[in-house]
Amino acid sequence: MAQRASAADDTAKINISIRVTPIAQLELPEGTVFELHIPSRAQGLEGSGPFTRGPAPHLDSAQVPFTVSGNARVTVSAAPGAVLDAPPEGPVGRASGTGPTGKALSDTGAELPYYLCIELPESGGRGPSSAGLGNPCGTNPGHQATSRVDTAQGPISGVVHVVPGVMWGDVASRSFDNPGIYRGEVQVTITAREE
Repeated sequence: MAQRASAADDTAKINISIRVTPIAQLELPEGTVFELHIPSRAQGLEGSGPFTRGPAPHLDSAQVPFTVSGNARVTVSAAPGAVLDAPPEGPVGRASGTGPTGKALSDTGAELPYYLCIELPESGGRGPSSAGLGNPCGTNPGHQATSRVDTAQGPISGVVHVVPGVMWGDVASRSFDNPGIYRGEVQVTITAREE
C-alpha cells in the first residue's frame, strides 16, 4: 500500500531577520532665516521697541521652530549659517569663530553677534533665565547648540533660540549704538543613531 505524503511533512522552518535602520526627519515650518530687532536708546528709554520689561529690560531673542520625527534617538545641532555673497534682498549674516556664535547683519552692514541654543522638551525644557535678561538658554548658550531627543514615541517640537550678543545695558549705555533690524540664518541638522 502506498503512503501519501501530507502537506505537514513538507514544512520547513526559516528564520528571517528584519533590521530597521534609524530614520529621522526635520521640518522647519518657518524656515531658517531670523531677524533680531535692536531698539535705539531713545526707543528703549521711552518704553517702545522690541524689548521686554521685567526685573530688568532685555532684548528679545529670535526663534526658529522645528519638529523632529522618526524612529530613533536623534542629535539636533544648530550652527550659524554662513553667507559668502549677500543676496539681492540684503545681507543675511555670517558665521564666525569655531563655536555656535554668529554675526547677523543690518541693512547698513553693521554686525550684531549672537548665540544659539536649542530648547527641546526632553533636554530640560529650558525657559527664560531666572534673571529675566532675555536669554532662554541660561548663562552659557554657546554650549547648548546640540541636544539629543528620542523620536520613537512620536514627533517632538523644539526651538532654536537666537540670542543677541548685546544686552539692553549695552544699548542704554551707548556701548552698542547701532539700532535696527539684523538678519541672519541658522543651519539646523539632525543625525539619527542606533541604540
